[in-house]
Amino acid sequence: MAPGMSTPLLALAGVTNSPLGTALLALGAMAALVFIGRLLLSIAWKLVAAATVVVAGLWVVSVLL
Repeated sequence: MAPGMSTPLLALAGVTNSPLGTALLALGAMAALVFIGRLLLSIAWKLVAAATVVVAGLWVVSVLL
């Protein structure tokens, strides 16, 4: 590992020495997961809405023809 790469890891090890530091690290990780999840769900809702419109359109066409 490069010499400059160990400094952030050592700083992170200092944070996890206390229970509050560990809680802070855990909350930061959870916040990152929630943020990524919100982005993915936003995309998923758009896909579901588009699929619903397409299927409804196909259903209307099949009923009328």
